[in-house]
Amino acid sequence: MCPTQSHDGCSYTKNKLAQQSIEGLTVKCPRQFQQCLNVSGRNKEGQSFENMTVICDFKGQIKDLNNHLNEACELELSECWFKFFGCNHICPKYKLENHLISMMKEHFDLVMKASAVMHQTIQKLREIAEQLQREHERLKSVTQVSEKRQQEAILKLFNENYLLKQQLLQQQQHLQASNNYQETLVHQLEKLKQEIQSQEGIILEKDNKDNEEKDEKEREGDKMQLKSANKKSNTPSFDVFRLASLIKTFRGHFSYVYSIDHSTSDGGRFLCSGSNDKTVRVWHVEIAKQMYSFKEHLGAVNCVKFSPYHYHHHHYRNVVCSSSADRTIRFWNIGHKKSFKVLNGHKNDVNGIAFSSFDGGRYLCSGSHDNTIRLWNVETFKSLQVLNGHTNTVWCVAFSPLRNGNNNASKSENIFVIGGNGYTICSGSYDNTIRLWDAETTKQLMIFEGHHNAVLDVKYGTSGPGAANTILSGSADGSIRLWDIRSNRQTQVFNGHGNWVTCVEFSPFTNSSEFGNSTVLCSGSMDNTIRFWDIRSNKSELYVIKGHTKDDSILCLKFVSFKWEGNTKERKYDGGCFKLYYGSYLGLFTFGDKIFFSDF
Repeated sequence: MCPTQSHDGCSYTKNKLAQQSIEGLTVKCPRQFQQCLNVSGRNKEGQSFENMTVICDFKGQIKDLNNHLNEACELELSECWFKFFGCNHICPKYKLENHLISMMKEHFDLVMKASAVMHQTIQKLREIAEQLQREHERLKSVTQVSEKRQQEAILKLFNENYLLKQQLLQQQQHLQASNNYQETLVHQLEKLKQEIQSQEGIILEKDNKDNEEKDEKEREGDKMQLKSANKKSNTPSFDVFRLASLIKTFRGHFSYVYSIDHSTSDGGRFLCSGSNDKTVRVWHVEIAKQMYSFKEHLGAVNCVKFSPYHYHHHHYRNVVCSSSADRTIRFWNIGHKKSFKVLNGHKNDVNGIAFSSFDGGRYLCSGSHDNTIRLWNVETFKSLQVLNGHTNTVWCVAFSPLRNGNNNASKSENIFVIGGNGYTICSGSYDNTIRLWDAETTKQLMIFEGHHNAVLDVKYGTSGPGAANTILSGSADGSIRLWDIRSNRQTQVFNGHGNWVTCVEFSPFTNSSEFGNSTVLCSGSMDNTIRFWDIRSNKSELYVIKGHTKDDSILCLKFVSFKWEGNTKERKYDGGCFKLYYGSYLGLFTFGDKIFFSDF
């Protein structure tokens, strides 16, 4: 208050005498004054000053008023002692005791509640402290182990560095000694060169001449033997195949080429291929050029076949059938950009497909990731039967070959009856088994067990020496196996590939040995090789073709016979011609055309 104490910058007065006079004025307690006003306002209700419970009787000088209000006034407001525990009551000092007595139980409850909360908080803090202590100990242990390992690693690097320095020093010493020795030898050899140089040219010329004459005689002898051997056999000799070489490469696919097939119409001018790039492509064989590309599949194209049924029955020159990971089978008429029929039924990827050898290819079988084989009528595009038995993916299927040359291409069959009496279907699966089914009754006939991994390809034996009544299989276990259908047992195992065997074929060649002629088997593998085997001997392979470095893997192959239309004088041998095509892993779609001739 300005009147009670002097201060600088007073806005009331600068007269010290006036200030001192004001300080000596006598006043009463302002709180008591306010209380009296409140009571006066309620006089109508009968309250008087005597009814007031507490009266502050302070009357003193202005200079003492502050001290009274802050320390001695009975009307000063006080907070409850239990405010810390949650009681927010405010009252004059004289009423505080009554409040404390009347609210004793509530205050006790607040104290107990606060104590419980505090106890829980202390317990949580204690748990956190213990957890932090454990984490500290763990980190301390990890740090110690890490430091120890770092020290060991540093010591190891130091030792290795020291050893490398010692080895480098020794090598430098050896190199210096070697250089000195080489200089001596060079000096000595230079003298010897001068002595023999005049004789070297004459000797080399004579040796080359002798070798050329010898090689020419051997080639003439080999040709005469091969020609004589082929005239005695109905199949070409495998020895002729060794003279073949890669002559064409078909480029266009952007990923793995899983399947290839060759047309039997139009002079065999077309190939078809299926790829992981979801396309079916058709190629002109002679010029190695892509003619058509079909792009309706939504998944990888796992298998392609030219349809013999449409060639025999509808006079379409070429219809391609394809199976895909999109669960469909599609038919394409070459020259059109869209498929004209889609078969649905499988519940997962459709893998291998095969047309029947009988009834002009009227029936189609398909294997799937849904563990089933389905039989279809190509004439009606209806599913006839579902063959159940495999316990895992069915990857490959095949029909047994035609008997007695009777294809019954014009025969009309009921769509519910398969005209394949005596024919069988063979299937290979990821359950490591090969199963044989009756094509007419669709009953399972036998199971071949022996492979240790998925069966990736199966082929029925041809009429070649040792191949009748057999099934050839290739597997992810890296082996090729031969099975006898009559005895239901394995007869041969061929080992040599260093990776999955993806495709197998009975080649059109025979191998001549002291025991007579025997059919040659062919296999392709993810080890990027094509290998040839004698069907009667499980010894090492007869011959190996290594794929191009960019091929990476051999995924499919196909032998194709063709007619020679060139000048007869240009032919090394008189007879038939064959080509071998293969599809590769990296999508370059490389076909190796192995062309050779033999008498038969």
